Amino acid sequence: MSLEKFAKDLERFDFKTKVVKDSIEIDYNEIKFEVNVDEAWLKAIKKVYRAKQYELNEESKFQVSNQEVEFQVFKLTPSFVYKPLYEFKDKKENTVILTNMSKEYKLNLFRFSDFNSERIKNRVTRRYNDRSEGMRKRRPRFLFRFDDLFLNYITVKYQPNSKLQREKLIEIGREKCKSCLFKLAVIENESWELRETVKAKGFNIPIPEDGENDFSIPKSNYEDDLVGFYKVAKSSIFPTQSFLSYYHILEYNFLKVSDEELFNKTKGVINSTTFNASYDNVNRLLSILQKHERNLDETSMLKRVLTKFIDEEEFIQFIIEIENNAKEKIFSKPKEPIFGERIPLKLEEGHAISNVSKIIKHIRNSLVHSSDKYTREECVIPFSESESIVIKYIPILKFLAEKVIYANAK
Repeated sequence: MSLEKFAKDLERFDFKTKVVKDSIEIDYNEIKFEVNVDEAWLKAIKKVYRAKQYELNEESKFQVSNQEVEFQVFKLTPSFVYKPLYEFKDKKENTVILTNMSKEYKLNLFRFSDFNSERIKNRVTRRYNDRSEGMRKRRPRFLFRFDDLFLNYITVKYQPNSKLQREKLIEIGREKCKSCLFKLAVIENESWELRETVKAKGFNIPIPEDGENDFSIPKSNYEDDLVGFYKVAKSSIFPTQSFLSYYHILEYNFLKVSDEELFNKTKGVINSTTFNASYDNVNRLLSILQKHERNLDETSMLKRVLTKFIDEEEFIQFIIEIENNAKEKIFSKPKEPIFGERIPLKLEEGHAISNVSKIIKHIRNSLVHSSDKYTREECVIPFSESESIVIKYIPILKFLAEKVIYANAK
């Protein structure tokens, strides 16, 4: 009876179903396939459809029952793990297990929350299209793995040896799981994090596409160090690391641009036809050096780099296009402060480069300082909502970094 209920639930997604013993025949338009349900899945389906003990928390991404609490996790380290399996126990036989999501949790997500039917439809369509006409005639209905109906999330679960009240089970389970994930990072170099920990919302800014991608061989050679920073920025799953790596591309040119500016100014004085070692001329030269020394703070050096390599009018147009597509003055009239300060980006020539230099440097300072001498509003805490601010400004850093790389190409 439970298998029939599951099949009926499948029909919510435009499938037609028929239960035949321990299999379900499924029709989707002209595509016919079937799934065989093994004993372990039958047991889980029966348990889920008959029991009322399960409770899903969609916001915090966990499931709790009478016997355990199970949290969704994601991997921070880039190494591939097909099927992680780590088990921790204490003296009281309480257990923490990191492995694939339980069948019960998958079924409850399917019933009440997270089921991507389009993914299934696309997969069976590809399978159908890959079959020859002869194969379709000989065997109209093909086999599809029951497991492949569900996304393969990874979870960490806490199973106490004695019964606990649900609130206590969730509270203790969360802390025990977090402690075990930290220990795993220490002893196995694998870093996993509870999905509920990540508070930052992905900031999707629709940037206009330039049409088809150009796969022609570039005519230029790009500087290896700058390309290295760029690849780290593009590949990192951490917004803070992406931001800092893009910033490093700009910072890489600080002394070069600053020294070049000083050289040109002093050269202009020394090469003058009236220059000699008089008191006034030497004072003029010292004045240039002292003024340059006073302007060696990082914000000034960043502004010099951007002034040298970035077309301010093009940059302003880039910001305008982002704001037009977002239908909001995200940068020119920000609604929220940037780590304790309101720094609007004035979209006028003579102001835009100066403003964005201050904004970038302010965010950079918030990323690198975590001392308790700063208020938490002035710092970035990993996985907190503060990372949403960083995510918001990454497209600007990416734009500027790319322009600097192109300008330094040979």
